Amino acid sequence: MTPTGLATAPRTTSAAPAGQRRRLAADDLALYLVTDPALSGARGIAAVVDAAVSGGVRFVQLRDKDADDAAIVEQLVALSAVIAGRARLVVDDRLDAVVEARRRGARVDGIHLGQSDASPLVARAVLGPDAIVGLTAHTPAHLDAVRALPSGTVDYLGVGVIHPTSTKPDHPAPLAVAGFAAFAAASPLPCVAIGGIERTDVAALRAAGAAGVAVVSALCAAPDPRIAARKLLRAWGAGGVPRVLSIAGSDPSGGAGIQADLKAIAANGGYGMAAITALTAQNTRGVRGVHLPPAAFLRAQLDAISEDVRIDAVKIGMLAGSAVIEEVGSWLREHRPPTVVLDPVMIATSGDRLLDAEAEHALRALLPLADLLTPNLPELAVLARESAATSWGGALAQA
Repeated sequence: MTPTGLATAPRTTSAAPAGQRRRLAADDLALYLVTDPALSGARGIAAVVDAAVSGGVRFVQLRDKDADDAAIVEQLVALSAVIAGRARLVVDDRLDAVVEARRRGARVDGIHLGQSDASPLVARAVLGPDAIVGLTAHTPAHLDAVRALPSGTVDYLGVGVIHPTSTKPDHPAPLAVAGFAAFAAASPLPCVAIGGIERTDVAALRAAGAAGVAVVSALCAAPDPRIAARKLLRAWGAGGVPRVLSIAGSDPSGGAGIQADLKAIAANGGYGMAAITALTAQNTRGVRGVHLPPAAFLRAQLDAISEDVRIDAVKIGMLAGSAVIEEVGSWLREHRPPTVVLDPVMIATSGDRLLDAEAEHALRALLPLADLLTPNLPELAVLARESAATSWGGALAQA
């Protein structure tokens, strides 16, 4: 059963008409980066994009009004390599540049068009049925024009500005949150809010019906775009009941594993979900057997959830074996939920090692993807490559 609070935020970006494939997953538009070369400074656009995507950005628009098409193509090729499939990549306006960058092997997912740019019908015809086509819109007339297009021509609308912004001096009159809410309610397509958006606006815009927020200076001008992205995504998750995914083994007695996680999530007001890494036959007196489903089946569980439900946080528990660990790592790098908690289940409190050396090495590669680690003292010692701490001060020093 879906809790009532989930109705405050769309579960998916859009419902594709029958026969039309879904080009956008549930969380693709949540945090949308529009690049700015001046605000990116000496570090460059590629470095900003890399950090922001590492922080959870799932959609990047290359916008550089002063660059010629050749320079745009070079930037698209470079950004495609930096993003490496972790986020969607589109370009502002330059249809020919998309075609040329794709010809050179770059993964460019599509284009975003303004009202004075090429027709969405032309873009769809040139780029094909799998491309993402976005369109700027902010008036009732724009909505009428969108409704007149064949279904599937445009995937989402960029709507704004929300507040006055220096990154687009010729912007239309600000809509504010209330104006955006009215527009989004009338729109047949998912709406991404843009224009002067700060972290304090994010929850209100999500509650107003936004499929996501697009930001420029909030990320391009941030000292650390990765940290800034994480904070924006946490603000996005604050707009309703948090959806928390447990990736762990099953304990049929209910004392540990996903059963315990789901109880804790519900007790703290969250909506719990689970992807099972291992099945156990156990009770309160001990474990009688363990069955490990194939790693590919775990990935199928994770993909099924993330394609339909926007995930606000992940808690990772028992990962038995390097193949399972690597699969979880691959999924995390692609979807990057706002908050990741990792319990590195490596060593029992008795001191027995639960993972072989290869699996322990694979688990270490997950550590940079986590926001919080919850090891026991023996696990902390292994991670620190030291002897187990015998005092609280020693444990703090290892942490």
